[in-house]
Amino acid sequence: MKPKLFVIILVLVILPAVILSLMAARSLENWDLILHRRLEVQAAAAVRAVSERLDGLLEDERARIVAAISGVYTRGCQPSELRVAATELSSTSELVDGVYVFVNPWDFLYPPRQSPSVGGAGEPDSLLDPLLAAVRAAVVSASSPQAPLSVHVGARSFYFGLVSMRGVYAGFEVNRDVMRREVDRALAYSSGGLIMTAKIGDDLLVPEGVDWPSAVGVFVADSFDLADPASRAGAAPEPDVTDVSADGSFNLRISVLPVLAEHRLAPPFEYIVIRAHPEDSGDLQRVAATRQRVYGWVILLMVVGIVAGVWMLWHASAEEIKRARSRSNYVAGVSHDLRTPLAAMRMLAETLALGKITDPEKQQRFLDTMVKECDKLSHLVERVLFFVRYGQGALVFNLDQTDVGALVREAVEGRSGGPSFALRDYGGQAGGGGGPNVRVNVVEHLPNVRADRGAITQVITNLLDNATKYGGRGDGGEEGGGGSSCPPIDIDIRVDVVQRGVFLGRADWLRVAVRDFGIGIEKSAQRKIFRRFYRSPLARDQNVSGVGLGLALCQHIVQAHGGKIAVESDVGKGSTFTVYLPVGKNN
Repeated sequence: MKPKLFVIILVLVILPAVILSLMAARSLENWDLILHRRLEVQAAAAVRAVSERLDGLLEDERARIVAAISGVYTRGCQPSELRVAATELSSTSELVDGVYVFVNPWDFLYPPRQSPSVGGAGEPDSLLDPLLAAVRAAVVSASSPQAPLSVHVGARSFYFGLVSMRGVYAGFEVNRDVMRREVDRALAYSSGGLIMTAKIGDDLLVPEGVDWPSAVGVFVADSFDLADPASRAGAAPEPDVTDVSADGSFNLRISVLPVLAEHRLAPPFEYIVIRAHPEDSGDLQRVAATRQRVYGWVILLMVVGIVAGVWMLWHASAEEIKRARSRSNYVAGVSHDLRTPLAAMRMLAETLALGKITDPEKQQRFLDTMVKECDKLSHLVERVLFFVRYGQGALVFNLDQTDVGALVREAVEGRSGGPSFALRDYGGQAGGGGGPNVRVNVVEHLPNVRADRGAITQVITNLLDNATKYGGRGDGGEEGGGGSSCPPIDIDIRVDVVQRGVFLGRADWLRVAVRDFGIGIEKSAQRKIFRRFYRSPLARDQNVSGVGLGLALCQHIVQAHGGKIAVESDVGKGSTFTVYLPVGKNN
């Protein structure tokens, strides 16, 4: 049974738990990488959202301008109407610094070029000629006529869209200061453990109110060339120029937070790079370490719970098997105890029936022995019934005023016919054979207690049986060897009244103490001997018969009477079992 149960538990519980624990531990090793990847995905989504917001602003303005100029173009494209529409478009949006209408490949329809004959009205050729060349080049390199056109002229940026398939384009100059402000506003919407920044040329734009961790230092211009990444490799991973002085030195703000994701805006602001950084570069490691510890403890507790559950199951199964064997041994022992008086009575009865004994005195002695064997058999049957009812939890007590001292005398005299008897033969002659004897000391005028006579008799009988089995002749007994006429006293029973402390006071208790001078009980086993089917190691080593139910039954009966049972023992010096019954309770 046990090996098979162990194999089942090993295959179905322990091995899966070990495999799952190893897999979980393996995954925890890479948990910081998982968190980093998750944060990178979150950062990429945030950067994309900011970029789409900013690109959408330019696209909305381009679409608005193309729609307005398209209406003017369909009505004949009069210069006055173009001027009115362009003025209105520029005044209604801070992002629009000027509106331009271009006919490919000729020239601009608006704004007009500057003419000295009209007082210098219009744009000078020095501004329109480079823009015209740039727009023509953009049209030629465009993937399709409908594709937006973005061009740069010096520090100025322009954005065009197709108005007519005849090569008419309308666009606007983007106000860089307003665009920078929009970038700053878009960065302020970032959250969720991220800091959004914008790299605009050589400048780093950080949202207002963000505590940006940076290292500020002064470097000499000759130390490296900003246009040459190889020359600045030892200075900073990504230097951001903030101030350049006349002597060629400049301040750098060096980002100390890693970049999780970045995205360039659509032309004409492709030089603006939106970046996402963690709020704290150590947060990721701390979060990963914390989660590893939490999950590690969870896994450890799960494994401990599984192991504890398996151990409890194993222990419960072993205890149940032990109890089943104890019950079987108890039944076998009871059968043997019942057969002994039956065999004795049968032998005596057959002897009398066959007429082999004719002496009336011997016949009477045989009959007295048969009566004693019947009493012993009745006692055994009653004891078996007590054990059966106890195992079923069906013991019922009939309480009545009882003289416990008399019950003790009856229990001892019922065994031997006198106050002293030989323990090696419970039915032997009183004080005969020089064997161990019992001495009963009952204090006079003891008060009665409310008790069940049969149950208390069972308690006394069980304690006497244990003293008989484990008492023997111990070191504490009186030596009765040589010429001494005093036999050793191996069992001492005392019945008296004592006072014991109770809640908020003291009370009288009737005490029955049964002392033997035998092998004793270990300290570690003294609490366990009152459990069902438990036997101390010393008792097992002595090969004394028993199943470990007697003391459990005694404790149950005594506690049901409102009393207590205790034990004091020293190994090799004997044991004293004391029963306390309340005096005056329910009188």
